[in-house]
Amino acid sequence: MNAIPWSVVRHFTNAGWYYGRAMGLPGEYPAGHPATEILREFNGLKVGKTAAGRECATMPMHFHPLDNPDEEVLELEECLDTTLLGIGSDGNSSSYYSDILGRIFVFEIVAGSVWLQGWTFSEAAERLILGKLAYPLLLPSQPSVGFYGAELYPDDERILPLDKLKSARLTNTP
Repeated sequence: MNAIPWSVVRHFTNAGWYYGRAMGLPGEYPAGHPATEILREFNGLKVGKTAAGRECATMPMHFHPLDNPDEEVLELEECLDTTLLGIGSDGNSSSYYSDILGRIFVFEIVAGSVWLQGWTFSEAAERLILGKLAYPLLLPSQPSVGFYGAELYPDDERILPLDKLKSARLTNTP
């Protein structure tokens, strides 16, 4: 069972979630991967909406399996030596993925931006639904990354270095 922060529980219950909810999943989602557990509990739900948030706009979470990952997804998998599986989208231009440690990443398709939305599902859900800033990432193939209306370049201290994410994978800590 995935922990849902109290600050967003009502958004999940309003969308139809209840304690103990379990849904069937497509066969391509492997047992033991955090994305499998997330979709087992939340598949089919549409949680939250787009609105003004605490630090940035809120983003809804539409839970559904994703296939055919974009090039950026495959590049991040390779950089972090992990497996990313889709858990849903905002219903528009952003897709959500979980890695094997349960970290949640957002891939914004139009701008080609990649963000670490949360070190855990709980943190990501709160950041998306309440409108809290994410951690921007810069992939090796990208000269810059869009971040809430700004363009960030490699020397910008707001960018979370990929080597920090990779070392977190080895230690299982942020």
